Amino acid sequence: AIQPNRSPSKGLISLIGIATVYLVYRFGKTFFHPLVGLSASFLYAISPLIVRYSRASWNPNPLPFFALAGILALALGLKHKRKLLIFLAGACLGIAWQLHYLALLLTPVYFVMVVLAVKKLSPLVIGYWLLVIFSRIRNFALLLRGLPFCSVSVGVIGFLVIIVRFSRIKFLT
Repeated sequence: AIQPNRSPSKGLISLIGIATVYLVYRFGKTFFHPLVGLSASFLYAISPLIVRYSRASWNPNPLPFFALAGILALALGLKHKRKLLIFLAGACLGIAWQLHYLALLLTPVYFVMVVLAVKKLSPLVIGYWLLVIFSRIRNFALLLRGLPFCSVSVGVIGFLVIIVRFSRIKFLT
């Protein structure tokens, strides 16, 4: 039987692992001190578990990259009031959800970050966010009202398109 070549996916996972080291540095530098970022990225880069898993192609391996990229993008987007960064944060959350179910734990982190950034929230806005986060929205019109959740749906829909496309090929061959 013909075995699939996993080398390209291993290379991509390795590149994402290297990019994660940079994101750890950037996060530490942005929110603490450049020395904190440098030491944290050094410890992350030499961690035996991280090195071992960044060489293998497994679904949860890119999760630290998307989790950290999403949190960094959301924090900077809320701080500088940039909608594109907030959209990117939502897309990273959607991709993280697709990579591993434990990424659902990032959702309350996003919620707390938004609540802390927007100091005066009406009960209606808080209720809306709670509805969106905890009820797994099935109504697409309601989903379109929140910018971060539109970007989450873009990330999820992108992965669904890929899954449907490759599942069709798998079933046809």
